[in-house]
Amino acid sequence: MARGKYILRTDADDIALPGMAASLTGFMESHPDYVICGGNMQVIGEKRVFTYISDNDHLKVFTLNLCPFSHSTVIIRRAALEEKGLRYNEFYKDGEDHALWSELLPYGKFHNLEEVTLLYRESTTQITASKSYSAGYSALRRKVFALQGTRYFGLSAEEAEDYARLITQAEPSGTAELARMGETMLKALRANAGNGYFDPALLRQSLFVKWHWICLCSYSLGRKVFPVYFRYIAASGNMLRLKSLGTHLIKMIKP
Repeated sequence: MARGKYILRTDADDIALPGMAASLTGFMESHPDYVICGGNMQVIGEKRVFTYISDNDHLKVFTLNLCPFSHSTVIIRRAALEEKGLRYNEFYKDGEDHALWSELLPYGKFHNLEEVTLLYRESTTQITASKSYSAGYSALRRKVFALQGTRYFGLSAEEAEDYARLITQAEPSGTAELARMGETMLKALRANAGNGYFDPALLRQSLFVKWHWICLCSYSLGRKVFPVYFRYIAASGNMLRLKSLGTHLIKMIKP
């Protein structure tokens, strides 16, 4: 059981660089409104570096799309976990970190240091390289995004599933399902206007991209996609991306 002010965790096969703990702790000490901080990492034996978003507003919206931190680089303010009773949840197996960051998000700011703090080992035996992880990746992501839909936007279980399918770009079975996805986009924007968890402009942009591409990838439904697409574009107040829209039009007018 951790007893310190902060929790730092690193995978056993990765290498924390000298000064990593000091840099992370120093940031948290000087920024008491932040609940978690991570850093960049370099692949062992290579020049390849994984870089992560540092700005809080962009980082939180990024959490709605992908995991915002390298799990091996994070420092967490323990009081934030204790006060809210937050722990890793086995329901999100192999994605417990993303789920935990999602639960932690409303309680403070997020940050990633812009320096490399860790050497990361890639191998064929790690969980993310396994066939079982790859096979279940989409389902895992939908579980995390459904959690976000209920937690941030007050969606019902059914609505959260539609929202998760929108975020993971799961092709809808018909225009009725597509319209339900559009409704979850509107509900998310309205909920955020009230709770302010995310920067409104960044959230609108993020959801617009998801909506645009799910409609674009649904051209097999034919012209029926067209009115649904514009109905929710207009209702959400998004500006049209005319260049991409031309491609969309060409695909949808095909017989």
